[in-house]
Amino acid sequence: MNKLDSAEATATGAQTARFTGYLLLLVFFGLGASSVGLEITFRAPQTASSPGELYFWLGHALLLFPACLLIGYGFGPSLGGAIQRVVRAVRDLSPRERAMGILALTVFAVASASLGRYFFLLDFPVTDDEYAVDFGGRILASGHVMAHLPLPRESLPDLFLYYRDGAVGSFDWVGGQAVAALGHLTGLGSLVWALVAAAPVPALARLMERRLGPAWGFAAAALFLASPMASVFSMTTHAQLASRALVALVLLAFSTADREGGLRFWTLTGGLLGLAVLCRPLEIVFFFAPLVVWVAIQSIRRVPAYRTAVPGLVLGGAVFAVILLWHSYAMTGNPLLPARFAVPGNHDVTAAPLWTRFGDNVAYNVFMLAIWFLGPLGLVLVAAGVLTDRFTRLLGACVVADICLAFFHDNPGLHIVGPIHYSECAVPLTILATYGLAAVLRGAHRHHVDSRMVLSAVVVSLVLGLGTFTLVHSLALRRSAMIQRVIYATLEGAVRHSGDPKAIVLGPSFAAVVETIPARRDLGSWVKEWRRPRLDLSDDVLFLRDVRGVEDVVRGLFPDRRFFRIQRDSRSPFLMLAPLAGGESIPLVALGTIVEEGAR
Repeated sequence: MNKLDSAEATATGAQTARFTGYLLLLVFFGLGASSVGLEITFRAPQTASSPGELYFWLGHALLLFPACLLIGYGFGPSLGGAIQRVVRAVRDLSPRERAMGILALTVFAVASASLGRYFFLLDFPVTDDEYAVDFGGRILASGHVMAHLPLPRESLPDLFLYYRDGAVGSFDWVGGQAVAALGHLTGLGSLVWALVAAAPVPALARLMERRLGPAWGFAAAALFLASPMASVFSMTTHAQLASRALVALVLLAFSTADREGGLRFWTLTGGLLGLAVLCRPLEIVFFFAPLVVWVAIQSIRRVPAYRTAVPGLVLGGAVFAVILLWHSYAMTGNPLLPARFAVPGNHDVTAAPLWTRFGDNVAYNVFMLAIWFLGPLGLVLVAAGVLTDRFTRLLGACVVADICLAFFHDNPGLHIVGPIHYSECAVPLTILATYGLAAVLRGAHRHHVDSRMVLSAVVVSLVLGLGTFTLVHSLALRRSAMIQRVIYATLEGAVRHSGDPKAIVLGPSFAAVVETIPARRDLGSWVKEWRRPRLDLSDDVLFLRDVRGVEDVVRGLFPDRRFFRIQRDSRSPFLMLAPLAGGESIPLVALGTIVEEGAR
């Protein structure tokens, strides 16, 4: 076959690949019109997935992902060639120009997290953990770890809160509360979480630039930003964002200390590790256990770079260990008893048999990581990269060790923004996937496969395939967040319509109100309680639990406020707001209709 015939055959093959990819793409989106559809809903139990969600995941793996590979292959000569030119341009950049490029990607990550929270989450939490961390942050910002509120304990929306001696605080770890406190003290609010969410981008870029070269730093940043479990989770204000950022920084510091040695680098590594422990002690200890064991072994062997490793780690981490013990003592009166474990029934590790914990926790979360990190593409890249060298094998061991924590408790966590208990794993998996992509391209070159086709297929999978995954899940979160927006807006609007905007609303839990609305059965929310009150109780509308005896006590505390009670009914309009001073109840008609429209 001459060159002309070969070029014609290649062009025909590319055209056929594109056409087949378009057809598969059409079939995938056609699933939305099926009897099951692709709608994602949020229902108990934690490990449950709606039929639409399962259809979407299966369609992504079997239709959308192959479609992207085929379309990428079809555009390989042009798109792949353009990517190669970009790679060559990155290699030719000066160190200052590369730093500016990474800064631009970091700014993009901050903007994506912030705008995503505003547009998709409507600036509402996705779980009550966020409310509790923010409440604890406000207390820390006031210079205390717990606050004395004059409200009866039974009236407070208290999910994830801890009480002792008449005081209340968040039972979450102090690291996440410190980030929230920083947001309140600086006035940045949720923007501080967007900054924390973006921190892994420059850390990963710098790490992979050192290990594989300049272009691979940008590749690692791009893989992280393309991962749904990284990008969707970045829109929230969960404490795991802080621990995820610190995992990236610890690995960057460790890589430097491993190569150059020296007390200052090992002390820096220990300090960052200590900070990470403040955010999520158990998860961080399990995750970094293989790395710490490795450091100890190298120290015993007297490897030159590890001569000061153990003293450095201890010196850097000691102060944060003291802070953790101090916080536990300040909360519970016992430095060895954190508030999280002082709440009855919150640390039962024996409720489920070992096999159940393996299936409902270990296996489930491995499954979620496989789906949410980079999907089928991620499985291939991580498998190709995990055995590359000593560093990648250590990272693989860290991920396995982190997952092993699931054997010791029976809470699998939610997957609405990715496997939330294993959010930190997005960092090591990104590193492994970057190594894997490098290995795949080397293999293509070795077997005389056109690397332009491989690069094009990967990029289209990242942008179109995983971009669709992220968008669909984010839109589902927006529909769920719309429930919160409408409930608060309707109740507050009804109160303002009745006169003085300063009011107390007594009612059942937020979840009970949501359950009353028919649209709840079609969508759902993992937020179960009302927002937590401000420390000075200055909220225009204060939402409290309606339990026996609370009304009389609260009336004495707020003699100048109007009082309302939420009343539920199984018939439309489902909810009424009754003024306790007398007068007609207000039917919350808009509440049901708007939520149903939001669900659609």
